[in-house]
Amino acid sequence: MKDYSLWMSSGRDNEEMVFEMCEKSYVKINQADFDFECIINDSNDWQKNVDKTILIRKDVYDIKYGDSVSFEDQSYLITVEREDRDFYWSGKMTRCNNSLTLMSEVRAIVDYDDVGKPIWDTQNIPVFFPSIVKSRNGLADSDIDSKINIPDGSLLIAIGYTDHEELKLDKELAMYNQTYKITHLDYTQVINNTGVIVVQADLVV
Repeated sequence: MKDYSLWMSSGRDNEEMVFEMCEKSYVKINQADFDFECIINDSNDWQKNVDKTILIRKDVYDIKYGDSVSFEDQSYLITVEREDRDFYWSGKMTRCNNSLTLMSEVRAIVDYDDVGKPIWDTQNIPVFFPSIVKSRNGLADSDIDSKINIPDGSLLIAIGYTDHEELKLDKELAMYNQTYKITHLDYTQVINNTGVIVVQADLVV
């Protein structure tokens, strides 16, 4: 994959011209059903915990810290605050290595009774949150380092912000064929419902 980042000097006119010349990619953001046009760059060796960089026009999508990006059948998380350029947003992405599964209750009308009242059916469906999972040393050297002292047998799970009702203390999670319990939720990287939540989950023994 080509790296166009050095071409992008400041100045909207120049950025727009060069942007239109670059090879485009198409991604899904936050698991949307449609694609967004953008430029994807490979990371540089000096960028710790960064796998790719997304460049996306401001009039296409207002990308934010904590957004999940699906590119070539792989999920990524925006793990560094976006860079504001004149013509586009630049966001650094870290590859996700797992997904956090939470259940959502969905109610739907399946029929009506004799007096016209709706008959409801309730189902629990899984919701998958692309995540970066690490153990013990956590997420050091990145913007999603929660500075928590992680004991043996525990995980740090970084996900984009969500207010899902099942994300709560003492919630049990199944990961890596083992059961973990949420013992800490770090919201220090969340501002105005945007950002990254770091979940600490301890092994249930």
